Amino acid sequence: MGVENKGAVDEYLKDPDVKIRKLIALKDINYSNSAIEAMNKIVKHQYHHLKDIVDIDAAQNSLDEWIPVYNNDRPNRKGGYLLTPSEIYNGKSVDINDVKKRIRNARTERIKYNKSHSCGICEVIWMI
Repeated sequence: MGVENKGAVDEYLKDPDVKIRKLIALKDINYSNSAIEAMNKIVKHQYHHLKDIVDIDAAQNSLDEWIPVYNNDRPNRKGGYLLTPSEIYNGKSVDINDVKKRIRNARTERIKYNKSHSCGICEVIWMI
């Protein structure tokens, strides 16, 4: 058991008003917690480190603000960066052939647009 499993958090969890039960992966339960650890890393690095978390209330408010963003707005790896966790949970799937077709169409439209619009810099370069 590492140092992450001891300390101030343990003291906090001992409070009878706290309704959180501590379970240690592969000790108290027979499966890994790597999925939640990955989410925890995302929370810390992409959100909490950008805020001034001074106490447990600030942490709770921050999580209350961030969890809906994570679940509903932020596509993730499991969804191929196209679906959010809520969309995956609710059974939405991605038609990869449709995605590839849309990418091809977007590329074609971008080339077409670029050929018909000029910023003027290219003409200057060609004239030199």
